[in-house]
Amino acid sequence: MRGGRSSMRSNRLALSVLGGSLVGGLAIWIAADRVIGAVVERLRPEIEAQVSKPLGHPVSIGGYRGLGPQGIHVGPIQVGSGRQDQSTAGIQR
Repeated sequence: MRGGRSSMRSNRLALSVLGGSLVGGLAIWIAADRVIGAVVERLRPEIEAQVSKPLGHPVSIGGYRGLGPQGIHVGPIQVGSGRQDQSTAGIQR
């Protein structure tokens, strides 16, 4: 029998570390998602105002939809008609 008990202990330790890392990583991801969601929701009115001013059109950013591999996801963004022109736009993604 090759390796014996020390090999089994090494395997168990490796699996324990891997499992702990996965659980820890998931916990960090969930915590980060909640913190980022709260920050986005708190800053959304300010961001909308800052973007609306130079455009001359009211901007409405959709609600926070989560943290993904590509970054922060929000709902649809709507650009309303302005005082000087009636053009509008919508962004889904």
